[in-house]
Amino acid sequence: MSENQPTEEKSGGTAPANENNRGKRYSKAEVSEIIAFINDHNTKNKRGGQKVASEKFGVSAVTISRWMNLDGKKSADNPSKKPAKRGRKPGTKNARKKSTVSRAKGSVTAGKDPAATLARLGQIYQQIEALQTEYDALKKSL
Repeated sequence: MSENQPTEEKSGGTAPANENNRGKRYSKAEVSEIIAFINDHNTKNKRGGQKVASEKFGVSAVTISRWMNLDGKKSADNPSKKPAKRGRKPGTKNARKKSTVSRAKGSVTAGKDPAATLARLGQIYQQIEALQTEYDALKKSL
C-alpha cells in the first residue's frame, strides 16, 4: 500500500506515524472531507483550494493533488477501481509500421526498371533547375 493512501479504519481517525516512518494514514472519511472542502473553496473562489486545505488540514499539497487526480478514477468511496496504466499500449513496442511515403501519380517505383528510374530522375532534376531559376528571379525582384 502506498504512502498517504486512504485506508479503511474503524476508528475514523488518523493513525499515528509508525516506527518505519511510513507517514500518516488517512481514512476514507478524512479524504472525502478534504476533497469536499477543496471543491467548496474552489466553487466560491475559483482557485486555491488545495493550498488552503494543505495549510488547514496539515496534509502535503502533493498528497492532496494525488487524491484529486485519483478522485474520478479511484475514489475514496471505491478503492477497488484502479486507474488506467500508463505507457505504451500492448503490442506497440518495437512494432514495425507500414511505410507512409506517398508517391506522385505516374511515378516509377524503385527497382522496377533502372532505365525508367534514371529517366524519371532526369525529369525531376530539370524541374528542380527550372524552379531554382524562378526562385532566383523572384528573390532578385525583392
